[in-house]
Amino acid sequence: MRNLTVCRRKSFVACLGTMKLYVEDAENSELTINGVPCRKLGNLKNGEEKTFSIEENAVKLFVIADKVSKGYCNEFMQLPEGSEDISLCGQNHFNPGKGNPFYFDGVTDAATLQNRKKGAVAGWGIMVLAVLLGVVIGLVASGAFLFAESPETFSASGMEITLTDAFSKTEMEPYAACYDSRHVAVFVLKESFAEYPGVETLTLEEYGDLWLEVNGIASEFTTENGLYTCVYEFTNSDNGKTYTYRNFLFKSDDAFWTFQFATESTRAEEHLPKIYEWAGSVRFS
Repeated sequence: MRNLTVCRRKSFVACLGTMKLYVEDAENSELTINGVPCRKLGNLKNGEEKTFSIEENAVKLFVIADKVSKGYCNEFMQLPEGSEDISLCGQNHFNPGKGNPFYFDGVTDAATLQNRKKGAVAGWGIMVLAVLLGVVIGLVASGAFLFAESPETFSASGMEITLTDAFSKTEMEPYAACYDSRHVAVFVLKESFAEYPGVETLTLEEYGDLWLEVNGIASEFTTENGLYTCVYEFTNSDNGKTYTYRNFLFKSDDAFWTFQFATESTRAEEHLPKIYEWAGSVRFS
């Protein structure tokens, strides 16, 4: 046997989600990932480091967020045969189309890089499908094929926001809530003070600077219409489409909150007035 040590660097990206580690094991299989039978090694929280005992034969190591998204949100590393201990490190990266996946540092292996690209295609496809499905369900349920949209208030994890009945709620790690409509998707991220003791002393401006730095986003927060906001774009290299993200930061009694409104960039200006209206409706209990 040998020791495998894996560290997950602390990051605000997917900070509330627990990553699951699986190792290739045909004899004691608990879960199949990418066609490979695996057994679970353990969980890895944000900022955590753990050591596991593994066999000395060559095996694949997988990191997933959950069983539902394992087909497109997974990272794997081919561990070579040998008796020497192995140490790996990585962190979650901002990519909502893939569920903000965990990636190991310094990977050059072609198979691992190809797996990431494959996951990106599937992830964005699932997100688009979820949006379209949400639109259809929302339209059918509300009768919006015949009538105009009406305001509808949604609540989750101690917050509420008023959107319209064209939106439907869905789930995606690590967000506290997600809402889909025909042209706009809303992602709500809650950074609890209990999870990060001391972060409650930060001002909204200090948190905003830290948020941009941690997520590697070249933008800046400004106050517009009484809301603290920034905007940036993300281009999906697989379908060539560019998406505009309008983010709004809030500070409640127990957490910092990020409300991300995503649209295709070609229609971003068209939806901007409504996005400001929806962001202005946010309330905390």
